[in-house]
Amino acid sequence: MEETEIAKAVKAELERAESFMDSRISVERAAAYDYYHAKLFGNEQEGRSQVVSADVAQSVDSALPAIVKIFVAGDKAVEFTPRGPEDVESAEQATLAANYVFFTQNNGYALAHDFIKDGLLEKTGVFKWKWDASVAISEKRWEGLDEMSLQIIGQDPALEIVEVEPLPPMGEGAPPLYSVMARQKKESGRVKVTVPAPEEILISPDCDGLDVMEMPFIAHTPLLTRSDLIEMGIPADVVDTLPEGDSGYFADERIARNERNDSEATLLDEGGNKVYRYNECYLRIDVDGDGVAELRKICMVGETILMNEVVDHIPLAIWTPKVMPHETVGMSLADEVMDIQLLKSTIWRQALDNLYLTNAPRLFAQGDINLDDVLSVKPGGVIRGEMNSQLTPIAVPFTAQHAFSMLEYADQEEETRTGISRMFQGIDPQAINKTATGVNAMINQANARVELMARNAAEFGFKPLFKGILYTLSKNQSQALMVRLNNNFVPVDPETWSKEYDMSCNVGLGVGTKDQQLMQLQMLSQDLAMILQSPFGQQLMDAKKVYNLMQKKIELAGFKDVATFLNDPEGQPPPEPQKPPEIQKAEMQIQADQQKFQAQSQMDMQKMQQEQQMAMQQAQMDAELAKYKADLDAKTKIEVELIKAQLEHERELKRIDVDGQVGMKQAESAGKGGATIQIEDREGSLKSASQQLTGHGEAMANGLAMMAQAMAELKDAMGRPKQIIRGKDGRAIGVQ
Repeated sequence: MEETEIAKAVKAELERAESFMDSRISVERAAAYDYYHAKLFGNEQEGRSQVVSADVAQSVDSALPAIVKIFVAGDKAVEFTPRGPEDVESAEQATLAANYVFFTQNNGYALAHDFIKDGLLEKTGVFKWKWDASVAISEKRWEGLDEMSLQIIGQDPALEIVEVEPLPPMGEGAPPLYSVMARQKKESGRVKVTVPAPEEILISPDCDGLDVMEMPFIAHTPLLTRSDLIEMGIPADVVDTLPEGDSGYFADERIARNERNDSEATLLDEGGNKVYRYNECYLRIDVDGDGVAELRKICMVGETILMNEVVDHIPLAIWTPKVMPHETVGMSLADEVMDIQLLKSTIWRQALDNLYLTNAPRLFAQGDINLDDVLSVKPGGVIRGEMNSQLTPIAVPFTAQHAFSMLEYADQEEETRTGISRMFQGIDPQAINKTATGVNAMINQANARVELMARNAAEFGFKPLFKGILYTLSKNQSQALMVRLNNNFVPVDPETWSKEYDMSCNVGLGVGTKDQQLMQLQMLSQDLAMILQSPFGQQLMDAKKVYNLMQKKIELAGFKDVATFLNDPEGQPPPEPQKPPEIQKAEMQIQADQQKFQAQSQMDMQKMQQEQQMAMQQAQMDAELAKYKADLDAKTKIEVELIKAQLEHERELKRIDVDGQVGMKQAESAGKGGATIQIEDREGSLKSASQQLTGHGEAMANGLAMMAQAMAELKDAMGRPKQIIRGKDGRAIGVQ
C-alpha cells in the first residue's frame, strides 16, 4: 500500500471511532461530570429552590477508597507466578521490579486513584505505559589544568569540552595552565506510566471486549506541543508543515472540564507552545499485500504519517466498573444514579418551595396599598395604604412531610442499584437500632459489589499494565535495577526474564473483610499445627508454607514489611535432612534407655551418699555419747566423793561440838543427878542427826546411779541397727 492509501485508511478508522465515541458515550460522560459536581440541570425557575442532590459524588467517593485500598495497601499490587521450576527466582525478581517501577519510579497511588475514579465516573479508566529515555546534562569547571590533564578530559567519552581559557603564566618558564568547562551527558530511562483522559482514547465500534490486543482499532489522541514533537525525534522542519490545532474534534467531556475550570483549550499559540492533535493508532492492516493484516503502530498528525512500524504489543489497558457482554464501554456508577439524583433534587426542591410558601405565603392585596412596602419585608415594617384596604394571606397547606418518604424510597433504590448502602458509606444515625446480623448482611452486600468492580479493575487494568511493564523492561532496560529482595538490595537483570509468566492479582477478593480473613487464617493455623504434629506433617508442610501463612497474617494486620518479623526460609541455609523413621525410633529408644540409666545411677548415688552421711552421723553421735558418758561418770564420782567428804566433815564437827558441850555440862553440874540423863539425850540427838545425813547421801548416790543407768540404756539404743524410711519416689525421708 502507498503511504497515501495507508493515511486514508487510518483517517477513516479515526473518523468512525470519533463518531462512535461522540454519539452517546461522550455525552453521557459530560453529563456524569456535571452531575458529580452538582451542576444545575437547566430547568431551574427564578424565585424557586435550585438545590441539587449530590448522589453521584456520594456513590463514586464511597466506592473509590475501598477499591484503591485493595491495590495500594500492600507493596505488591500484582505478582508473577512461574510456569516452571526454573522460573521461580526470576519470577520473584520480576514481581519486585515491576512493583518497584509502579510504586517507586512512578506514583503508584496517584495512578491507581485516577485510573479507578475515571472508570467509576466516566465509564472507562485507561493505563498507558512507554519507555521514557531521558538525558541529564550537567556542567563542571576545572581551574589550573595542565596540558596532560586537558588531554585526559578530552579523551573521556562522557565529557564534552565546551570552553578552554588559558590562565596567566605563574612565572617565567612555568608550563601553561587552563580553565576548562566540560559538559557531561548521562542517559537514563524508565517505564513511564500515565492515565490519559478518557476522551483521548478512541475505540472502534467493532470492538466487542476489553482485551486491547483483540481490538481491530484503538488510538490515543493527545494534544502535544511543538517542543513535545521535536523531543520525540521529529525534525523541526517537518513539524512546521503539520496542521495545527485539534482538527475540529472537541469531546463533550473536555468541554465540561474546561467550563468547570473556567478555561478553554488554547489550540494556537506562539513558539514551542503550538499544539497538534497527535494520533497514535494501533490497527491491523495489510500493508505489504500478502493478504494477512499485521498489527501496526501508525502515528499521524492530520494526514501526515510520522511513524509506521509493526508491533507485537499495545501499551494500553482499559477497564470499566460494570462490564457489558460484547461491549467495550460498559456502565459507571454515575450511570446508575444520575436519574435518582435528578429525582431527589426535584422532590427536595418541591419540599423546600412548599416550606417557603407556608412560612411566607402570597398575599391578596385589595384597595390602595403601597406595594413597595408590601414587598419590603422588615421586622416591624410599616405598610402604607388607604382606609378599607386589605391584605389577605393565601394559605398554602404544608405537605413537605410527604416528600420525606419519597426521598427515603429514592435512597433505597440507589442502594439497590449500586450495592453501596449507608452502612458502607459511613456511620448511619439509626445503626444503633439495627441488629448486628442485618448490618453485616448489608455490609457484605456492598463489599460484594465493590469486590466485583475491583476484580474488573484487576483483570482488565492492572494485569495488562504489569505485563506491559515487564515487556518494556525486558526490551529496553540495559542496566540492572536495584530492588529489595529478602531484606537486601540486590541487582536484577530484566534481560534474563521470561515474558511468559503467569500473573495472579494480589487483591484478596471473595474472602470477606480483613477481620474475617484474619479469623479464618487463625483457624487455619490451628488445623495446620495439628497436621504438623501428625506423621504426615513433614510430607505436607515445610518452612516455606509456614512462612507464607505468617506472611499473609502480617500483611492483613497492616504491616507491609514482613522481614521485620520473619526471615524468608528461601534465603536461609537448608535444614539438615530428616532421618528415616526406623532410625529415629531406634535413636529415641536409645535416648530413653540412657535417660533411664542416668536416672537409676543418680538414685543409687544419692542412696549411697545418704547411707555414708548417716554412718558418719552415727559415728559422730557414738563418739559424742561416749565422751559425754565418760565425763558424766567422772563428774558423778567426784561429786559423790565430795558429798561423802562433806558429810564426814560435818559429822566430825557435830561430834566435836557434842563432846565439848558434854564436857562443859559435866564440869558445871558435877555431882548433880540429872546430868547423866541429859548427856544420854544429847547423844541420842547426835545419833539421830548423823542418821539423817547418812540418808541424804544415800539418796543422792541412788539418783546418780539411776542417771548412769539411763545413759547406758540410751547408748544401747543408739547402737542398735537402723531402718531407713523412704517415700513414694524412693527417696529417704527418715530413720527408724
